[in-house]
Amino acid sequence: MPLAIANAILTMALMADKRVLPYNASRLAGPVVYATIVGILWAFGDLTVSSAFYGWFASMLATVIADVAMVLRQGTGIPRWNIKVARSSVGYGLRSYVGNVAQYGTLRLDQTILGALAGNGALGFYYAAVSIGETLLYLASNLGAAMLTQFAGRTKAERRHLAVVTMGVSGAGTVLAAALLFVFGKTVIIVLVGRAYIPGLTALRLLLPGLVFMAMAQVMTGYFIAVGEA
Repeated sequence: MPLAIANAILTMALMADKRVLPYNASRLAGPVVYATIVGILWAFGDLTVSSAFYGWFASMLATVIADVAMVLRQGTGIPRWNIKVARSSVGYGLRSYVGNVAQYGTLRLDQTILGALAGNGALGFYYAAVSIGETLLYLASNLGAAMLTQFAGRTKAERRHLAVVTMGVSGAGTVLAAALLFVFGKTVIIVLVGRAYIPGLTALRLLLPGLVFMAMAQVMTGYFIAVGEA
């Protein structure tokens, strides 16, 4: 959890300084490293729950180290180490991520309560539902990143209008995707995680309305960060 929060703070710092390519590289680094480690473990027959966890930990650690390097190299357009700029960026990233940390903690609290009340089996179904449901946020995340690249040279009113349009598009797209997932959720669960997780369909359907609002909130969060209103 500390690594996940540190990574998020640093990616917000990159976004705050309009470093879109490093931001996307940061978001991509962890999954690529993790998939590579899992592939190597599987190829050598060493893939277990424990080794997969350590692989994930290693990928998160590598991502945070890469983020630190990218933030420190932010300067006046010339790649160089700049502690002052880095300190300011990280401070802004920390302030901008307070709400998301609370959201992250709420999700984990859901899982803790469910595990305590209904056991690890129910927790497994719920986690599968969460993992599948959160794929709906990819559209908003990508649209939000694309929106930020269009901010240069625009007035505050134009930026606000662009953010509203992006929220509308991401919201409508997520509603459509959520409707399809509501109807075909059982098939998706079978294909992605297996028939054993079909009982997670109820949880998935219950999560869909919230995911629609989270998608629009994700775009709004990016807007506030980009215009300096953490």
